[in-house]
Amino acid sequence: LDLFTEEGMFVCVVPMSFFTREDTRDVRYKLIEEKLLTQVVFLPDNIFSNTKISAAIIIAQKGHYQDKIKFVDATRMTIGSKVRTNVLDVAAISNLIKHDTYPGEFKFTFGKKGECERLSPSVFNECIRFAKYEDVAAIDYDLEPASYFTSYIEVPDGFRLEKLENLTGNAIRGTMNPNKALGLNLDILHASNGIPYINVGNILNSAIGSDMIAPNDILGKIISRRLTSKSLVISTIGGLRPAILTPSEGGSILLSPHAFAFSIDEEKINPEYLVFELSQDYIKEQLRYKTIGGPVNLLKLKDLNALEILVPNGTD
Repeated sequence: LDLFTEEGMFVCVVPMSFFTREDTRDVRYKLIEEKLLTQVVFLPDNIFSNTKISAAIIIAQKGHYQDKIKFVDATRMTIGSKVRTNVLDVAAISNLIKHDTYPGEFKFTFGKKGECERLSPSVFNECIRFAKYEDVAAIDYDLEPASYFTSYIEVPDGFRLEKLENLTGNAIRGTMNPNKALGLNLDILHASNGIPYINVGNILNSAIGSDMIAPNDILGKIISRRLTSKSLVISTIGGLRPAILTPSEGGSILLSPHAFAFSIDEEKINPEYLVFELSQDYIKEQLRYKTIGGPVNLLKLKDLNALEILVPNGTD
Protein backbone atom coordinates (compact mmCIF):
# COMPACT_ATOMS: atom_id res chain seq x y z
CA LEU A 1 0.00 0.00 0.00
CA ASP A 2 2.86 2.39 0.76
CA LEU A 3 4.24 1.83 -2.76
CA PHE A 4 1.08 3.14 -4.44
CA THR A 5 1.48 5.90 -7.00
CA GLU A 6 -1.04 8.73 -6.85
CA GLU A 7 -3.46 6.93 -9.17
CA GLY A 8 -2.12 3.44 -8.56
CA MET A 9 -4.28 0.32 -8.33
CA PHE A 10 -3.73 -3.14 -6.95
CA VAL A 11 -5.77 -6.32 -7.20
CA CYS A 12 -5.22 -9.09 -4.66
CA VAL A 13 -6.71 -12.53 -3.98
CA VAL A 14 -7.32 -13.08 -0.26
CA PRO A 15 -8.84 -15.92 1.81
CA MET A 16 -12.31 -15.26 3.19
CA SER A 17 -10.89 -15.18 6.71
CA PHE A 18 -9.14 -11.91 5.78
CA PHE A 19 -12.45 -10.08 6.20
CA THR A 20 -13.00 -10.91 9.87
CA ARG A 21 -9.68 -11.97 11.41
CA GLU A 22 -8.28 -9.80 14.17
CA ASP A 23 -4.73 -10.03 12.77
CA THR A 24 -5.85 -8.48 9.45
CA ARG A 25 -7.90 -5.69 11.02
CA ASP A 26 -5.09 -3.14 10.67
CA VAL A 27 -4.98 -3.74 6.91
CA ARG A 28 -8.76 -3.41 6.61
CA TYR A 29 -8.59 -0.27 8.76
CA LYS A 30 -6.06 1.35 6.41
CA LEU A 31 -7.97 0.34 3.27
CA ILE A 32 -11.19 1.83 4.59
CA GLU A 33 -10.02 4.86 6.59
CA GLU A 34 -7.85 6.05 3.69
CA LYS A 35 -10.65 5.21 1.23
CA LEU A 36 -8.43 2.96 -0.88
CA LEU A 37 -10.72 -0.08 -1.14
CA THR A 38 -13.06 0.21 -4.12
CA GLN A 39 -14.36 -3.35 -4.67
CA VAL A 40 -14.69 -6.70 -2.92
CA VAL A 41 -15.55 -9.70 -5.11
CA PHE A 42 -16.62 -12.90 -3.34
CA LEU A 43 -15.62 -15.91 -5.47
CA PRO A 44 -17.16 -19.41 -5.71
CA ASP A 45 -15.96 -22.23 -3.47
CA ASN A 46 -13.48 -24.84 -4.62
CA ILE A 47 -11.72 -22.95 -7.42
CA PHE A 48 -8.15 -23.97 -6.51
CA SER A 49 -6.78 -27.43 -7.19
CA ASN A 50 -4.54 -27.61 -4.13
CA THR A 51 -6.84 -26.19 -1.44
CA LYS A 52 -10.53 -25.88 -0.63
CA ILE A 53 -10.13 -22.48 0.99
CA SER A 54 -12.65 -19.98 -0.37
CA ALA A 55 -11.31 -16.70 -1.65
CA ALA A 56 -12.20 -13.20 -2.75
CA ILE A 57 -10.66 -10.43 -4.80
CA ILE A 58 -10.03 -7.01 -3.30
CA ILE A 59 -9.43 -4.02 -5.55
CA ALA A 60 -7.84 -0.86 -4.15
CA GLN A 61 -7.01 2.40 -5.86
CA LYS A 62 -5.61 5.81 -5.02
CA GLY A 63 -7.08 8.96 -6.46
CA HIS A 64 -10.59 7.63 -7.17
CA TYR A 65 -13.66 9.75 -6.53
CA GLN A 66 -16.22 7.31 -5.20
CA ASP A 67 -17.51 7.52 -1.63
CA LYS A 68 -18.48 3.87 -1.24
CA ILE A 69 -17.24 0.31 -1.66
CA LYS A 70 -18.77 -2.02 -4.23
CA PHE A 71 -19.45 -5.61 -3.10
CA VAL A 72 -19.91 -8.33 -5.73
CA ASP A 73 -21.44 -11.72 -4.95
CA ALA A 74 -19.90 -13.96 -7.61
CA THR A 75 -20.20 -17.11 -5.49
CA ARG A 76 -22.54 -18.78 -8.02
CA MET A 77 -20.73 -17.70 -11.17
CA THR A 78 -19.32 -21.01 -12.39
CA ILE A 79 -19.66 -22.92 -15.65
CA GLY A 80 -19.22 -26.47 -14.44
CA SER A 81 -16.28 -28.27 -12.88
CA LYS A 82 -12.98 -29.76 -13.97
CA VAL A 83 -10.85 -32.23 -11.98
CA ARG A 84 -12.90 -31.63 -8.83
CA THR A 85 -12.65 -27.83 -9.03
CA ASN A 86 -15.20 -25.27 -10.17
CA VAL A 87 -14.56 -23.36 -13.38
CA LEU A 88 -15.19 -19.62 -13.13
CA ASP A 89 -17.62 -17.87 -15.46
CA VAL A 90 -15.05 -15.23 -16.32
CA ALA A 91 -17.38 -13.18 -18.53
CA ALA A 92 -20.09 -12.91 -15.86
CA ILE A 93 -17.63 -12.04 -13.08
CA SER A 94 -15.83 -9.49 -15.25
CA ASN A 95 -19.11 -7.79 -16.09
CA LEU A 96 -20.15 -7.64 -12.44
CA ILE A 97 -16.84 -5.93 -11.68
CA LYS A 98 -17.03 -3.57 -14.65
CA HIS A 99 -20.65 -2.38 -14.43
CA ASP A 100 -22.29 -0.74 -11.41
CA THR A 101 -25.78 -0.87 -12.92
CA TYR A 102 -27.33 -3.19 -15.50
CA PRO A 103 -25.92 -2.02 -18.84
CA GLY A 104 -27.53 -1.75 -22.24
CA GLU A 105 -24.58 -3.74 -23.53
CA PHE A 106 -22.09 -5.86 -21.60
CA LYS A 107 -18.39 -5.26 -22.15
CA PHE A 108 -17.26 -8.88 -21.68
CA THR A 109 -18.97 -11.70 -23.63
CA PHE A 110 -18.20 -15.16 -24.94
CA GLY A 111 -21.15 -15.25 -27.33
CA LYS A 112 -23.22 -12.66 -29.12
CA LYS A 113 -21.74 -9.20 -28.75
CA GLY A 114 -23.17 -7.20 -25.88
CA GLU A 115 -24.92 -10.15 -24.20
CA CYS A 116 -24.04 -12.15 -21.12
CA GLU A 117 -26.26 -15.21 -20.73
CA ARG A 118 -25.88 -15.61 -16.97
CA LEU A 119 -26.74 -12.04 -16.04
CA SER A 120 -30.41 -11.17 -16.30
CA PRO A 121 -31.35 -7.82 -14.72
CA SER A 122 -32.65 -9.54 -11.56
CA VAL A 123 -29.54 -11.73 -11.15
CA PHE A 124 -27.26 -8.76 -11.79
CA ASN A 125 -29.01 -6.65 -9.15
CA GLU A 126 -28.90 -9.46 -6.60
CA CYS A 127 -25.13 -9.67 -7.01
CA ILE A 128 -24.26 -6.01 -6.42
CA ARG A 129 -24.27 -4.03 -3.18
CA PHE A 130 -22.67 -0.74 -2.08
CA ALA A 131 -21.64 0.50 1.36
CA LYS A 132 -20.23 3.85 2.41
CA TYR A 133 -16.82 3.87 4.05
CA GLU A 134 -18.19 5.24 7.30
CA ASP A 135 -20.82 2.49 7.45
CA VAL A 136 -18.13 -0.20 7.11
CA ALA A 137 -16.06 1.51 9.79
CA ALA A 138 -19.10 1.53 12.07
CA ILE A 139 -19.19 -2.29 12.10
CA ASP A 140 -15.51 -2.53 13.05
CA TYR A 141 -14.23 -2.79 9.46
CA ASP A 142 -16.01 -6.12 8.97
CA LEU A 143 -16.13 -7.02 5.27
CA GLU A 144 -17.75 -10.46 5.42
CA PRO A 145 -20.53 -11.01 2.85
CA ALA A 146 -23.29 -11.54 5.42
CA SER A 147 -22.89 -7.90 6.46
CA TYR A 148 -23.91 -6.69 3.00
CA PHE A 149 -25.97 -9.43 1.35
CA THR A 150 -29.21 -10.82 2.71
CA SER A 151 -31.56 -13.35 1.21
CA TYR A 152 -35.10 -12.40 0.25
CA ILE A 153 -37.83 -14.19 2.20
CA GLU A 154 -41.33 -14.20 0.78
CA VAL A 155 -43.76 -13.68 3.65
CA PRO A 156 -47.16 -15.38 3.05
CA ASP A 157 -50.40 -13.75 4.14
CA GLY A 158 -51.04 -14.36 7.81
CA PHE A 159 -47.33 -14.63 8.70
CA ARG A 160 -44.56 -12.32 9.86
CA LEU A 161 -40.80 -12.59 10.32
CA GLU A 162 -39.26 -12.82 13.80
CA LYS A 163 -35.60 -13.19 14.72
CA LEU A 164 -34.72 -16.36 16.59
CA GLU A 165 -33.45 -14.33 19.54
CA ASN A 166 -36.95 -12.87 19.96
CA LEU A 167 -38.53 -16.32 20.08
CA THR A 168 -36.14 -17.91 22.58
CA GLY A 169 -34.66 -17.07 25.95
CA ASN A 170 -31.10 -17.29 27.18
CA ALA A 171 -28.73 -19.21 24.92
CA ILE A 172 -25.42 -20.97 25.47
CA ARG A 173 -22.84 -22.70 23.32
CA GLY A 174 -21.16 -26.04 23.95
CA THR A 175 -17.59 -26.01 25.15
CA MET A 176 -14.55 -28.24 25.46
CA ASN A 177 -14.15 -26.99 29.04
CA PRO A 178 -15.35 -29.80 31.37
CA ASN A 179 -16.34 -27.17 33.95
CA LYS A 180 -18.90 -25.87 31.48
CA ALA A 181 -20.09 -29.15 29.99
CA LEU A 182 -23.45 -29.21 28.28
CA GLY A 183 -25.26 -32.48 28.86
CA LEU A 184 -26.01 -33.54 25.31
CA ASN A 185 -25.02 -36.39 23.04
CA LEU A 186 -25.72 -35.45 19.43
CA ASP A 187 -25.55 -39.08 18.31
CA ILE A 188 -28.78 -40.09 20.06
CA LEU A 189 -31.20 -37.96 18.09
CA HIS A 190 -34.52 -39.65 17.43
CA ALA A 191 -37.72 -38.46 15.79
CA SER A 192 -41.17 -38.12 17.27
CA ASN A 193 -43.86 -37.32 14.70
CA GLY A 194 -41.14 -36.16 12.35
CA ILE A 195 -39.64 -33.71 14.89
CA PRO A 196 -36.15 -34.49 16.23
CA TYR A 197 -36.04 -34.90 20.01
CA ILE A 198 -33.17 -35.67 22.29
CA ASN A 199 -33.26 -36.66 25.97
CA VAL A 200 -30.45 -35.25 28.06
CA GLY A 201 -29.64 -35.07 31.72
CA ASN A 202 -27.89 -31.79 32.28
CA ILE A 203 -27.42 -28.38 30.79
CA LEU A 204 -25.27 -25.56 32.11
CA ASN A 205 -27.61 -22.58 32.09
CA SER A 206 -29.52 -21.17 35.04
CA ALA A 207 -32.35 -20.01 32.80
CA ILE A 208 -33.01 -23.61 31.78
CA GLY A 209 -32.12 -25.86 34.68
CA SER A 210 -31.23 -26.15 38.38
CA ASP A 211 -27.91 -26.87 40.15
CA MET A 212 -26.68 -30.43 40.57
CA ILE A 213 -23.45 -32.42 40.85
CA ALA A 214 -22.83 -34.56 37.79
CA PRO A 215 -22.01 -38.25 38.31
CA ASN A 216 -18.50 -39.57 37.83
CA ASP A 217 -17.59 -39.98 34.19
CA ILE A 218 -14.55 -39.36 32.00
CA LEU A 219 -14.63 -35.74 33.15
CA GLY A 220 -14.72 -36.51 36.87
CA LYS A 221 -17.12 -34.62 39.11
CA ILE A 222 -18.26 -31.32 37.65
CA ILE A 223 -20.82 -28.71 38.54
CA SER A 224 -23.66 -28.74 36.05
CA ARG A 225 -27.41 -28.15 35.90
CA ARG A 226 -30.32 -30.50 35.47
CA LEU A 227 -32.57 -29.80 32.51
CA THR A 228 -36.05 -28.99 33.82
CA SER A 229 -37.94 -27.82 30.74
CA LYS A 230 -38.11 -28.22 26.99
CA SER A 231 -35.29 -26.45 25.17
CA LEU A 232 -34.05 -25.97 21.64
CA VAL A 233 -30.67 -27.28 20.60
CA ILE A 234 -29.02 -26.50 17.29
CA SER A 235 -26.08 -28.58 16.15
CA THR A 236 -23.92 -27.19 13.34
CA ILE A 237 -22.12 -30.47 12.68
CA GLY A 238 -22.94 -31.85 9.24
CA GLY A 239 -25.23 -28.93 8.46
CA LEU A 240 -27.78 -27.14 10.61
CA ARG A 241 -29.53 -29.71 12.82
CA PRO A 242 -32.23 -28.35 15.14
CA ALA A 243 -33.81 -30.59 17.77
CA ILE A 244 -35.82 -30.39 20.98
CA LEU A 245 -34.23 -31.13 24.33
CA THR A 246 -36.47 -32.82 26.88
CA PRO A 247 -35.81 -33.45 30.61
CA SER A 248 -34.37 -36.80 31.64
CA GLU A 249 -32.27 -38.45 34.32
CA GLY A 250 -29.15 -39.06 32.25
CA GLY A 251 -25.59 -38.14 33.17
CA SER A 252 -23.56 -35.20 31.95
CA ILE A 253 -21.82 -35.59 28.58
CA LEU A 254 -19.22 -33.21 27.17
CA LEU A 255 -20.70 -31.42 24.17
CA SER A 256 -18.80 -30.37 21.07
CA PRO A 257 -18.47 -26.58 20.80
CA HIS A 258 -20.46 -26.81 17.56
CA ALA A 259 -23.83 -26.86 19.32
CA PHE A 260 -26.09 -24.27 20.92
CA ALA A 261 -28.94 -24.54 23.42
CA PHE A 262 -31.81 -22.08 23.86
CA SER A 263 -34.53 -21.89 26.48
CA ILE A 264 -38.01 -21.79 24.93
CA ASP A 265 -41.03 -19.81 26.06
CA GLU A 266 -43.90 -21.96 24.79
CA GLU A 267 -46.26 -19.01 25.13
CA LYS A 268 -44.27 -17.33 22.34
CA ILE A 269 -43.64 -20.25 20.02
CA ASN A 270 -44.45 -23.94 19.69
CA PRO A 271 -41.13 -25.84 19.99
CA GLU A 272 -42.05 -28.38 17.32
CA TYR A 273 -43.01 -25.61 14.89
CA LEU A 274 -39.72 -23.82 15.55
CA VAL A 275 -37.66 -26.94 14.80
CA PHE A 276 -39.69 -27.57 11.64
CA GLU A 277 -39.09 -24.03 10.36
CA LEU A 278 -35.37 -24.17 11.14
CA SER A 279 -35.13 -27.13 8.76
CA GLN A 280 -36.60 -25.23 5.79
CA ASP A 281 -34.76 -24.03 2.69
CA TYR A 282 -35.28 -20.34 3.43
CA ILE A 283 -33.23 -20.79 6.61
CA LYS A 284 -30.42 -22.47 4.68
CA GLU A 285 -30.44 -19.57 2.22
CA GLN A 286 -30.06 -17.09 5.07
CA LEU A 287 -27.03 -19.03 6.25
CA ARG A 288 -25.41 -19.14 2.82
CA TYR A 289 -23.71 -15.76 3.12
CA LYS A 290 -22.65 -16.49 6.70
CA THR A 291 -20.87 -19.72 5.72
CA ILE A 292 -19.05 -18.62 2.55
CA GLY A 293 -15.46 -19.64 3.04
CA GLY A 294 -16.14 -22.17 5.76
CA PRO A 295 -18.44 -24.98 6.92
CA VAL A 296 -21.67 -24.47 8.86
CA ASN A 297 -19.89 -25.46 12.07
CA LEU A 298 -18.08 -22.08 12.08
CA LEU A 299 -21.35 -20.27 12.79
CA LYS A 300 -21.46 -18.03 15.83
CA LEU A 301 -24.30 -17.60 18.29
CA LYS A 302 -25.02 -14.15 16.86
CA ASP A 303 -25.50 -15.73 13.42
CA LEU A 304 -28.17 -18.08 14.73
CA ASN A 305 -29.88 -15.38 16.80
CA ALA A 306 -30.19 -13.25 13.66
CA LEU A 307 -32.07 -15.94 11.69
CA GLU A 308 -35.51 -14.76 10.65
CA ILE A 309 -38.32 -17.27 11.21
CA LEU A 310 -41.76 -17.23 9.59
CA VAL A 311 -44.28 -17.06 12.44
CA PRO A 312 -48.10 -17.09 12.14
CA ASN A 313 -49.73 -13.79 13.06
CA GLY A 314 -51.38 -13.94 16.46
CA THR A 315 -48.36 -15.74 17.95
CA ASP A 316 -46.89 -13.53 20.68
